[in-house]
This record gives sequence, structure tokens and C-alpha cells, in this order.
Amino acid sequence: MLFLLEQYFKDSPTRKKIVEGLFNRGISVKGGKFFCGSIEISPSQVATALGVNRRTVYETLKQIEDNEAVSEMMENLEPELDLSRVSPLLGSQVITVYVSTGYFQRVLSEFFKQFSNYMCHAVEFVSRNLSRSESYIRLILQNAIPRKYIEDFSETRGVQKIGSSSLIKIRRRFSARNVIFTYVPTN
Repeated sequence: MLFLLEQYFKDSPTRKKIVEGLFNRGISVKGGKFFCGSIEISPSQVATALGVNRRTVYETLKQIEDNEAVSEMMENLEPELDLSRVSPLLGSQVITVYVSTGYFQRVLSEFFKQFSNYMCHAVEFVSRNLSRSESYIRLILQNAIPRKYIEDFSETRGVQKIGSSSLIKIRRRFSARNVIFTYVPTN
């Protein structure tokens, strides 16, 4: 979650939990209402999903709207499309690199250097390096790259682990140090 939101809600852990839940899911606050894209979500649904009291949700809503900067930020959130779970079913390879704190720029730079060696069609690229969130780099490729490359890249300083998944006709799960390969069977 962003520093501004953390600071604004630091004195109320429950309200902070609500805002963090909204932020992480891309649920915006516009005109005193919650939205996932253009779909309105009731305060009761938010309370149930986050395991909090409905009254606290209403109080948080008011507190969001009372601060212009926080209100503007929350108003502009959008849900994010994530293809990483369905891409293996479509025949694509998903590579997710989890990055240690303080190494994101270094790992990202090295990631692009290494991947430029392969002529792969990238379907999607997503990275996240927010404070207090897990930092990662995710690439979805139309064609798989060699397993050895992934194993070699896992040795890069700052890489915690790498997850790779794709759809092939064998059912296996094996790992090499901090790399986990998951193959989803076609049958």
C-alpha cells in the first residue's frame, strides 16, 4: 500500500485494513460508493469480504472523502487484469520472479538483459515494487524458453525465487534450488 494511505490511516488498524483491501483489489471510491471498474459494490459486501464491521466501512468511506489527496487517489483506482492463472491453459508460459527488498531495479535490469537473448513473443509484462508488498516481475510468453535459462537467472543477486508454469503433456513437479516448475497436464 502507498505511504500516503499508510500514514493517513496509521491510527486505525481496522480502517487501514479496509483501505488496504480496497487498494489491493483496485476497488475505487467515487461519490461515497465503492466500484470495481464500473460495477458498484455495496458497503455490506466490502465488510463481508474484508471481515470487518459494516459501520467501520461507512466511517472509512467518510474518512477517505474528507481528505482531498486520499479521495483523489482512491477515486482513480482500477482493477487489474491478471492473465497469469489462465495463460498456461492457453499454452503460454508464465514466469514470475520474486525479488528481495532493495534489489528490484537491479533484478529488473538484468531480467530485460537476459530475456532480450531469446526471440519470444511476450503476451504480458507486469511488475510490482510497492512498499511492504511482495515485489515481483511477471512475464507471460507465447512460447516457452529453456528451463536452463530460468535456473541460471535464479542465481542473480536479489532473486528470492522464480515460479514458472506452462501447459505440456507430462505431469511433473521438480525444483532446482529456488526455482519451482509446475507443469499442468493437458488431460
